[in-house]
Amino acid sequence: MQFSVLISVYINDNPLFLKMALESVYDQQILKPNEIVIVIDGDINKDNLDIILEFKSRAPVKIVKLKINSGLGTALHYGLKECSYEYVFRMDADDISISNRFLKQIEFFKRNPSVDILGGTIEEFKDNIGDLSVFRKVPKSHKEINNFLKWRSPFNHVTVGFKKSSILKCGSFLSMISFEDYYLWFRALKSGCITHNLEDVLVFVRGSDDMIGRRHGFTYYKRELKFFSIAYRERLIGLGNYFYFVMRAQLRLVPKFLLVKLYNRLLRN
Repeated sequence: MQFSVLISVYINDNPLFLKMALESVYDQQILKPNEIVIVIDGDINKDNLDIILEFKSRAPVKIVKLKINSGLGTALHYGLKECSYEYVFRMDADDISISNRFLKQIEFFKRNPSVDILGGTIEEFKDNIGDLSVFRKVPKSHKEINNFLKWRSPFNHVTVGFKKSSILKCGSFLSMISFEDYYLWFRALKSGCITHNLEDVLVFVRGSDDMIGRRHGFTYYKRELKFFSIAYRERLIGLGNYFYFVMRAQLRLVPKFLLVKLYNRLLRN
């Protein structure tokens, strides 16, 4: 079963983290991808470009270059079109996939050909893998995922693998700053995609209070309200869910230290 990996890189990505991310999806994998599609989202620094070109010299890399920085949703939209295979796996430019990630997910897809989207658990780390012992688990079965969707995103985006045809059918990735993946999951479930999450940790994610801080403040608050207003207008959520999300969005305006405590209590296990 052949598959692609889809990664977007932009100017603020850390070169060392990018190098580790790329090595983790190819050099260190038991089951290696047949293709790695790297979308360069606008201009990037020379260090990152050199890393990508060196990696391309020894791995099956396809580079997609966007003239200007267009954001993650748009970058993935164009990148997915360039993926050659039906099964596509997401990866970010600063995380680390475990060495048997693709083996586990491909084996599951083989046993469950009706599944369109498959994710799993992430483990957060700060400086070294295992230093936080913090996990973000997500609902496992399709029914649980469908119910969870009404309240929070049911997938850890960076762990997800999916059928290209199913994602294109529901409109693919679209521009929705900070909510590109959640917007896709709403549309995918509505279109009839079958989903599942593995309990296994599939990706190590760099986590810190700074990461939580990026989801804090008036700018993020406005983005969240915009997203859920669009979701309501497109009938992806009902009125009750819309009011719930509007009330929840107020948390973006509380002092940062309180938001960190709430995140640690409610989302991290």
